[in-house]
Amino acid sequence: IQKQTQTKTILNPNLKTFEQLEQIYGELLECPCSNIAIAHQYFIYFEKVYHPICTSELISPNFYEIFTRFSWISSSLELNAVCTWYFQLLNTFCSLTNSTVINAQRVFDATEWITTITPSHRIFNNRAYTRIQCPCLRISIPYQTLITIKFDLHQICQSDFVSLSWLDLKFSDGNWSIYDQRDFRIRSFAYFKQLASLCTLFNHILINELKNFGQNEFISTQLMSSKTFETQLQTILNNFRTSISTTLLRTLQLFRDTIQGNQLISIYTTNWIYTPRSSIWDAFNTKPLSHGFNCSCAISNECLVLGCLPIESLFRSTLECFYNQTCVDILVSYLNNTSINKTIFNALDSTTYSGFFPNMTINELVNNLFVETESWKANISYTSFYSQCEPTFCTYTIIKRNNALFICTNILGLYGGLMKTFRHIIPAMMAIYTFILRKMCCIRNNSITSQIVVIDSTTTVEMK
Repeated sequence: IQKQTQTKTILNPNLKTFEQLEQIYGELLECPCSNIAIAHQYFIYFEKVYHPICTSELISPNFYEIFTRFSWISSSLELNAVCTWYFQLLNTFCSLTNSTVINAQRVFDATEWITTITPSHRIFNNRAYTRIQCPCLRISIPYQTLITIKFDLHQICQSDFVSLSWLDLKFSDGNWSIYDQRDFRIRSFAYFKQLASLCTLFNHILINELKNFGQNEFISTQLMSSKTFETQLQTILNNFRTSISTTLLRTLQLFRDTIQGNQLISIYTTNWIYTPRSSIWDAFNTKPLSHGFNCSCAISNECLVLGCLPIESLFRSTLECFYNQTCVDILVSYLNNTSINKTIFNALDSTTYSGFFPNMTINELVNNLFVETESWKANISYTSFYSQCEPTFCTYTIIKRNNALFICTNILGLYGGLMKTFRHIIPAMMAIYTFILRKMCCIRNNSITSQIVVIDSTTTVEMK
């Protein structure tokens, strides 16, 4: 049974009919106006009431001319002139006010009230309507009005290990020559300072990028369903995150390659060292250091275990120790600081799941911008999109099943049509059949007659 679209039309409904239909069909009811532009003067009336002074005799010429005609009222000519001027000014004010109000009312009465067919949010998302199209009055909408994006950085960025109190601690006495190059305390300040800088850098970049993203505009000529809108916005958000990550990592890699290519010497002498000659007049040469098997800082800044630069060592490190309070306490015990006992440093919370695991390297955290994918919180507002799209009208199709009465009527109509057709066709077919049968009988009789031979007048013999 095929579905059918049904539309009922009531021509020229009066106010009572409209109110009854509105109670039955509610927002499904549509009544286009034959005249969409109606002047205010046809349904709005203003009644003006001025101050009594403006309608009294006190401002009429007959009243204030008395002061000039009868000077005996006052012995002072100046008083007569002032009184005349006062009442003339009142008359002018009242006349000016009346003219202003009348002109403003004429403009307001001439202004037209425009009515359009605007679909509701519920009608648009109703699954009973198919192929619905609603052109947007405003096709360009800023993202900041449609979506609110928040993010949470890795907990290391809010921990004690990037705070000023931790960075102010002394991990050594400054005499690095007595320590092994692999000793953590030599470059500890650089590690945590760079880690804090990365957290601050990524936080600022993400905030600025989100601000710029919000100023971009979402383009849509047609109103779309909430599901389609959310899917499209989610795709745009994913592309935005990928774009930020790609741009930032490329910039960071360029920074690292520039340091390596220009052979900049670290203050911790972890990549290059000077090799002075015997004479002070000889040039100072530099010699690349090697950390481990088949790794030279002359050709690569990514050596095993110990990097040629503090930032390279940091990128290959994990935060496993800082998830363990015992490990943190052991690390603190090696600090050369008299005020260490006054400060308590808490380990990271291993029970808080953020998608990052303790054994992940800093480089992996950097690749994710210190933000886990599930930590992105996007609040997409379809209501805001609908209100700013401002659809003025919609065209759609209502899918409805035919009722039993309609089906029975069509079946009976089909039966009646077949009976009427057979009533005309069957007699004609019978006449044709009878005509053909008679022709066949005549042909057979002629054939039998031609095969009879006469022998005499009394006997006939049939030839077989």
